[in-house]
Amino acid sequence: MAAALALPIFVILNGASVTLPDSFYEVSGIPVHMSALLFLLLPKRFLKSRAELILLLIYLIYSAVAFLDSGERLQTTVQLGYFIYAYKILSGLSLETIRTLDRYIAVIGSAFIFIHVISLSHAFMAGDIMLASTNIFGYVIYQSHLSYPIALILILISVCRSFDHRLILKFSMIMLVMLIELVLMRRIGFGLFIIFIFLFERRIFIFSALAILAISISFSEVRKSILEKLPNFERLINISGGAGQRSTAWQTSLDYLNETSIVLVGNGLNNYSHNFFLHTITTHGLAISMVFFVPIAYFTYKMVKKVGIFNKKSLLAFAIIAIDWNVNANIYQPYYSALFAFFLVSGTVLTREKYVKQ
Repeated sequence: MAAALALPIFVILNGASVTLPDSFYEVSGIPVHMSALLFLLLPKRFLKSRAELILLLIYLIYSAVAFLDSGERLQTTVQLGYFIYAYKILSGLSLETIRTLDRYIAVIGSAFIFIHVISLSHAFMAGDIMLASTNIFGYVIYQSHLSYPIALILILISVCRSFDHRLILKFSMIMLVMLIELVLMRRIGFGLFIIFIFLFERRIFIFSALAILAISISFSEVRKSILEKLPNFERLINISGGAGQRSTAWQTSLDYLNETSIVLVGNGLNNYSHNFFLHTITTHGLAISMVFFVPIAYFTYKMVKKVGIFNKKSLLAFAIIAIDWNVNANIYQPYYSALFAFFLVSGTVLTREKYVKQ
């Protein structure tokens, strides 16, 4: 199960065939992430709870209505339910099971990160690192430019927790993820990574900032060589890049909400809003969207209440929601949403009480 949560392994369902993805950008068929195996762990107490069964029935009824309306309404309904029920299943597991999952996510995730960096090193020597950043020795990393950069950060949470007494291993994994984030050149992913190391490992944050400054000043030839290998590096440091596309998408979604019918029931379409909240409201309408927003807010609140509002886990959760969810809709992606659900559950369960009784 740890492998299913930590690895970006998808199969593509297309009619009667099952294949691996052949593109990181789009696929022909229905992509299913391996974390779907999580639903085999549906706890018995969940099935015996009348309240949970009623909620599940209501969700299934709306899914049926969505199916009759449009495929896109159904797809987003399933994707939202994926996160909510992944959280419910994970939160029903025992403390020891969560701790074991956390440890193996760290181990398996670290192995995958190491293999990815070996692949990048091989591609760097061959001079095609940009193309190779989206695959590992030919295996396509589906969603490599969407959910994968954030998923790496969520895996590092488990790495920091599990390898806290193995500093060399922990620091090595963080530096390897930094390298991957730089090569992928996703501004949101890299920005959240910087926030992560500032919150969790400030020594690395300070060391990295000083090292980059020293290399930039003292080794101009090294800097030039790196930039030649990474011709699109300017994309990473150009903060305004892509802002026009997103602002246009936001304005289009806001224009949709001028129609009363869309505010009430949505238009049932994938509106590419580049914003999780606008995307959900324009597709499903405000009332149904609130039904989905409330449990997500409650799950986040549970962790924040346990660890404290100014705890580094809470601050990282706020940063992900405030930054990524407002410029992307990655929570719809199963690889991302399952790991984010585990982040909230493990942050709640594997944290000591905020206040210890004297």
